[in-house]
Amino acid sequence: MTGLTSAQMQVASNFSGFDFTSTPIWYVPAGAASPSLCTFVNTCIPAIQIYVLPVPGQSSVYGASPSLNYCYSSSISSCVYVAYTGIPSTAQSFSLTGGATTKNENISGGVTGSLALTGNPSISSGLSNLSAAGTYALTLTPTLTLAGYTFNAGNAIDFTINKAPLTISGSSVASKVYDGGTTAVVTAGTLSGFVGTETVTVSAATGAFGSKDVGTYSINTTYSLANGSNGGLASNYSLASETLSASITPKALTISGTSVASKVYDGGTTAVVTAGTLSGFVGTETVTVSAATGAFGSKDVGTHNINTTYTLANGSNGGLASNYSLASETLSASITPKALTISGSSIANKAYDGTVTAVVTAGNLLGLVGSETLTISGAGVFGSKDVGTYSINTAYTLANGSNGGLASNYSLASETLGASITPKALTISNSSIANKVYDGTTTAVVTAGSLVGLVGTETLTVTGTGAFGSKDVGAYNISTAYTLGNGNNGGLASNYSLASETLSASITPKALTITGSSVASKTYDGTVTAVVTAGTLSGFVGSETVTVSAATGAFGSKDVGTYSISTAYTLADGSNGGLASNYSLANQNLSASITPKALTITGSSVASKVYDGTVTAVVTAGTLSGFVGSETVTVSGAGVFGAKDVGTHSINTTYTLGNGSGGGLGSNYSLASETLSASITPATLQVVAEDATKVQDNQPFAGGNGVRFNGFVNNENSAVLGGTLAYGGSAQGAVNPGS
Repeated sequence: MTGLTSAQMQVASNFSGFDFTSTPIWYVPAGAASPSLCTFVNTCIPAIQIYVLPVPGQSSVYGASPSLNYCYSSSISSCVYVAYTGIPSTAQSFSLTGGATTKNENISGGVTGSLALTGNPSISSGLSNLSAAGTYALTLTPTLTLAGYTFNAGNAIDFTINKAPLTISGSSVASKVYDGGTTAVVTAGTLSGFVGTETVTVSAATGAFGSKDVGTYSINTTYSLANGSNGGLASNYSLASETLSASITPKALTISGTSVASKVYDGGTTAVVTAGTLSGFVGTETVTVSAATGAFGSKDVGTHNINTTYTLANGSNGGLASNYSLASETLSASITPKALTISGSSIANKAYDGTVTAVVTAGNLLGLVGSETLTISGAGVFGSKDVGTYSINTAYTLANGSNGGLASNYSLASETLGASITPKALTISNSSIANKVYDGTTTAVVTAGSLVGLVGTETLTVTGTGAFGSKDVGAYNISTAYTLGNGNNGGLASNYSLASETLSASITPKALTITGSSVASKTYDGTVTAVVTAGTLSGFVGSETVTVSAATGAFGSKDVGTYSISTAYTLADGSNGGLASNYSLANQNLSASITPKALTITGSSVASKVYDGTVTAVVTAGTLSGFVGSETVTVSGAGVFGAKDVGTHSINTTYTLGNGSGGGLGSNYSLASETLSASITPATLQVVAEDATKVQDNQPFAGGNGVRFNGFVNNENSAVLGGTLAYGGSAQGAVNPGS
């Protein structure tokens, strides 16, 4: 082998094609970097070959920090994990943070040394989040030692940094008017998703309508990116195509020379339109007008603005109706009125009203369109206001009817009709027949009311007659007949009539008077019964008489008092045709009294008393008798001694009655006073000597130091006493000290 330096010759990997493991000629001893011939070492133990290589299929995205996994493999091209002591049998991580290209390896109980990362394209500064998108062939070159093993770099493994995907929002495709091409104008929206402050731009946005013809299309839009600012490279980013929507709208044509024909009213709005000439096509294309339609704005007579619409049809040179539009336009035309005829009209005969006004009843119209109807009124005047038969020129006025019939859509000529004026019937209001008091006759007095229905200011006179159906009291319906007479302002009775009517009136009883009636007073008996004596009647018609069959009344209360008693009378038929029903006799108020019932009392007494300086006497009332029914009252007595002084006195005793039981009222009874006897006896008075003292002077004591009294009544004192005060007791004549 030639061409290697001494240093290179000490590296086993520089000996391409040499087998240092299976053929024991060369051997790399543990801890050595270069091979030696087996003959120069004590023994040739083949070393196990371990390859270090990145795990295949790893990738990252531009802008994201990459992470690299590697393995210890028995295969030079893929991860075939081994289970040797001191060598990891799972994927290991090589941190690329900060762009590292070397990694120290110090596995406890296992391999030591380092790994060196190289790549193509060059990664001399390591891989980072800003490494350009692309595929890198990575190699891990080990400088590792472990007894019995030889560590070699595996084959280069591809590591891909994918382009960072961008998104775009707000892109649009402009709709366009039909122009015969599929070209679409795309306006790119706003990009997002950049790494850091980098930007790129959209250098082109392209798309095409799916057809040249009018319609709404989904347009596949593709974008081309270009380098931007802050280091942004288009090659590091991707932007997917998207589907946008846009339309090709019809191209507006113009038309000239279109017309609408006028017509006579026929109840319809149909208009006959003659289409004009089209212009505004694309290239040599043409289309035709297959229909031109319009309708009068109303079916009715008048000059109308007619909205005319067109329908297009495919034409020549590829011209499609769907690629064009033709706006409606407003044209003008007229509908004129339709002439009608009429049959069966008449003018009503009328009662004289002082005017020439005629009431026309219109007949049936002929010539109306379809089911339309009109209303019709006729007007005309009599040749004179006077009674007679006339030929009347009648003019008609049409008015709107049903089913859409409008008077303005028709015309109708006038005609001559005949009619008469007849006498006018009047009515009368507020006529009356006066009610009357029974007078023995059927005569009725009729007061004619007011005539209603006179023409203008004309007046007539009117009188009425009638009679009651009987002379007796009752309510009657009276047939009243009227007679008209000529009046003022040209009013003639012969021009009017007035029917009879039934009026109502009554004959009321004749009021009689009575004198000399009386009601007897009575002593309280617990009832309201009153005894009435009827007096003498007066006021009869002619020689008729009636009698009083009953006279009744009652006290307003059963209790003692003076009462005004309403006295009612009942009449009975009398002589000379006198009927009680033809007369009345009013109640009258008579006066009478109920006086108290006298009671008696037994066993009353007045208590004797000790002198108290007053004349007050205490009366104990005895037992009452003489009550009405089960009634009772209460009684209290009062009296005074004839003098306040001691002695036997005759005492005038009066009684007060109070309401009791069984409805007994004290006011319904009386009780006379009586004289009773009682005594006043002396009151006891105590005289007490006041204490007295003296110094012994060998003179006998006599007299006293005054006295005090106990027992005076009614504020009396010693001033009422007479006589001389004398002292007594053992003190009188005492000389020696003591008490």
